Amino acid sequence: MFGNLACLPPKAAIRIIRRAFSERLLSPRTTAKRRAPEKQVVVRLHNPLLAAIDAWRSGQDGEPTRAEALRRLAARGLATDNEKLARTGP
Repeated sequence: MFGNLACLPPKAAIRIIRRAFSERLLSPRTTAKRRAPEKQVVVRLHNPLLAAIDAWRSGQDGEPTRAEALRRLAARGLATDNEKLARTGP
């Protein structure tokens, strides 16, 4: 958006950032949204389910993180549901 501010002297970089906030090019609310297009979801899991996910993870190549394991398992589940729906119809 503003190029590489790290190449500028600190005072110049701060001036540019302050101007961006004052001209509403940046705002505290939109800055975080621009950095991370994904939404964060917090999930609480009971120990038996968490143990099952960890067991699945350990059997995968490269042992994905818990977050990645949950994404993969959710994608598989949704793909299976979509296949069933395609075969049987709505």
